[in-house]
Amino acid sequence: MLLCREVLLEEPYKYKHGSRDRGQTWERIAQSLNDVDTLNFCVDQRAVRDRFIKIERAFQRNLAKKGRAEMNLNPTELDLLIEDAIEKSKAAQDELARGEETIALNGETEAETHRSVEKRPVEWLVEARKRENMEVARKRQKKNEDEQNLLMYLKEKNEIDLTLRMEEHEIRKRELDFKEREIDQQWELRRRDLELKEKEYESREKREQQTLELLQQHMRLQQQQNQLLLDFVLKLMENNA
Repeated sequence: MLLCREVLLEEPYKYKHGSRDRGQTWERIAQSLNDVDTLNFCVDQRAVRDRFIKIERAFQRNLAKKGRAEMNLNPTELDLLIEDAIEKSKAAQDELARGEETIALNGETEAETHRSVEKRPVEWLVEARKRENMEVARKRQKKNEDEQNLLMYLKEKNEIDLTLRMEEHEIRKRELDFKEREIDQQWELRRRDLELKEKEYESREKREQQTLELLQQHMRLQQQQNQLLLDFVLKLMENNA
């Protein structure tokens, strides 16, 4: 879509095929695409020219296959841009053809004009001035249209750039949120692990304490039994004596 907008803005088709002006126009289109910050273009004039021709031919094949009525039911923005470029290209080619015919006719009529200038100097000057004024008005109108198209293109380009920046910001924000949740989950797992280890330590310490108490109780019982046995032996010895 950016390529088609650049083509509509620069209008390379208004120059002859193989002309220097046409080549410079494609070069400007390639440079404009390479200057886009949000997309990484690396193209030259031949690449953009061949790419546009390929897109244009694909549109023509699709149009021949589906028909105008079906294409107009649900046209995409790219379809509209290509169709506009094709119509302007045909109009420019017709204008170039008419210009060449006019040059040829002017060449033929120039001699006749020179022959009749002595007879009709005032009429010739009026017609020449009229054609000059019409040409100036046409160029002025063309310039105004180009300026309006440029402003419209710049506005759309700024909107696209803003949309891309907002999407990029949203993606970065989601990445940060994801990382933050991941860190929180890791900390939560560590906290639970520490709690489990602490409970396990407390439980083990409690079991060891209970074991120690049982051992001490057993030793006391053993001492009591030994003391009873000793007392019994001493008493028995006293009785025998």
